[in-house]
Amino acid sequence: MAKSTDGNLTKNRTHIDDISDNFALAIDNIWYTLIELETSLHERIIVSMKLFNDTIRTIIENFNDKSNETFHIRSACDTYFQSYDDGYNDANNDPNNKTTQKRHMNIIDQKLDLMCTRANKWLEKIIEQYELDEYNRNRAKIMEISDFIDAERQTFSQLKDNLIAKYELQALF
Repeated sequence: MAKSTDGNLTKNRTHIDDISDNFALAIDNIWYTLIELETSLHERIIVSMKLFNDTIRTIIENFNDKSNETFHIRSACDTYFQSYDDGYNDANNDPNNKTTQKRHMNIIDQKLDLMCTRANKWLEKIIEQYELDEYNRNRAKIMEISDFIDAERQTFSQLKDNLIAKYELQALF
C-alpha cells in the first residue's frame, strides 16, 4: 500500500510541478506584456510632450514675430504720416517729443520682451512639471505591475505548498 501511495505522491507532485512551471511562464508573459504596454505608453507620452513643447514654442515665437511686426508697422505709419501733417511734424521736431516717443517705443519693446520671457518660463515650468508627473506616474505603474505579479506568485506558491502538504498528509494515512 505504501508503494502505491508513494507512486501517487510522486505523480501528484510531478503534476503540481508542471502546473507550477506553466503558471510561472504565464505570469512572466503577463509581466512582460504589462511592462511593454506601460513602456510604450510612457514613450508616447514623452513624444506628445515634445510635440506640445514644440507647438507652444512655435506659437510663442509667432506671437513675438507678429507683435514686433505690428509695432514696426505702427512706427512706419507714424513716420509716413509725419510728412503730411505740419502740426504733427512741428510736434515731432520737438526734441522732448522725440525723446518721449523713443521712451514709449522702448517701454513697448521691454513689455514685449517681458511677455515673451514670461511665456517661455511658463512653458518651461509646465513641461518640467509634466515630465516629473509622467516620470512619477510611470514609476508608480511599474511598481504596481511588479507588486501585482509578486502577489500572484506568492499566492500561487502558497497554494502549491498547501496542495503538496495535503498530498503528503494523505500519503501518511
